[in-house]
Amino acid sequence: MGHDWGALPVYRIATAYDVPLRSWIADCASILHPDYVWHDVARIWQTPAHARAMHERFDEPMGRAILGLYRSALPNPYADWGAGLAGTSAPGLVLTAADDPFDDQDVARDIARGSPARRRRW
Repeated sequence: MGHDWGALPVYRIATAYDVPLRSWIADCASILHPDYVWHDVARIWQTPAHARAMHERFDEPMGRAILGLYRSALPNPYADWGAGLAGTSAPGLVLTAADDPFDDQDVARDIARGSPARRRRW
C-alpha cells in the first residue's frame, strides 16, 4: 500500500519486477503517465532559486532531503521507469481522491485501465 510519494515504489514493485504479491493499493496514479507535469509546489522544490525560500522553513537535513527527492524525479517518474513498467498479475486497487489537487483523476483512471487494477474514487 502506498500513498503520495509512497505510491511510486508500490507501482514500481508491482509492475516492474517479478515479485509475488497478493495484492497492492496505491493512489496518485497520474504520476505514471508519460506526459505527467509536476504540480506547482513540486516545481518550486525543483527550482533552485525558489527552493531557497522554502528551504528556510525546514532544518538543513529535512530541506536537503526534500530538495533531493523532488529533483530526483525530473522531468517525471515515467522518464526513468516507463520502459520497465509492465502489467502485473497481482490484483490491485488504484484510489483517487475526489478533491486531490495533485492528482488528475482522468489520467489516473487511464493508468488503472492499463493494469489489472480496479479504481475507486472517494
